[in-house]
Amino acid sequence: MPIETLHEGISVDFADVLLIINVFAIAMLFGVLYIDEIVASIRRAVTAVKVQSLALRLRFWP
Repeated sequence: MPIETLHEGISVDFADVLLIINVFAIAMLFGVLYIDEIVASIRRAVTAVKVQSLALRLRFWP
């Protein structure tokens, strides 16, 4: 039996709702399992940039 949404004419089956819930659950599971790798890759990307501070740049200003 379709679940009617706010927009008339668009019906969402219970299977569609379960599919959306399962996709979010799998995404959250991968996020929890790989949070260490995600944080490590972000830290590597940030430290690879090596932004110099303004004081160091102004010290060698001609």
